[in-house]
Amino acid sequence: MVRTNHFLFLLILFSISSGAAYAQEEIDTDPPRMALYVELVGKGFLSVNVDFRIKDKHRFSIGATSLDYEVVSKNYADEIEPHNWISPGVMYYFLPGEGAHRFELGAGISCSPFLNRQYDSDFHSDSPISLHGVIGYRYQSKKKFFFRTGFTPFYRPKVWFLPLGGVSLGYSW
Repeated sequence: MVRTNHFLFLLILFSISSGAAYAQEEIDTDPPRMALYVELVGKGFLSVNVDFRIKDKHRFSIGATSLDYEVVSKNYADEIEPHNWISPGVMYYFLPGEGAHRFELGAGISCSPFLNRQYDSDFHSDSPISLHGVIGYRYQSKKKFFFRTGFTPFYRPKVWFLPLGGVSLGYSW
């Protein structure tokens, strides 16, 4: 019974808070073309990203992510220390809805900075790639503050799955 009451409370709270808000100021209907932001936790432990508008509801992001990529295999234990290395990554976002407040769905990939390294094939070995996802909320208006938050699962094949939550702050124009 307690769980049912909590569920109903959350459902009512979500319904009330998801209503449209109206202001008397003029609304800029042209969505921002770009954003520069820092993401905490999210698709790594820290990332810096540039976001580009493809179409009104589609975004593409390029970033540099700090990930613990090198879970060093026995073949490279003396050559590379395990560190957080800066890794390149890309993300695609779909933003249904209209205006500055949007629901966000996304997927992407980042890769190890050691592209020439050989990775072991056994189950507990490292992988050169990581996959990222996002289900969340985005606030982005033209020439204004940029904010994102949501569930950001992180999957590194053969190594780990981390169900993370992320927050991004930045500027869009």
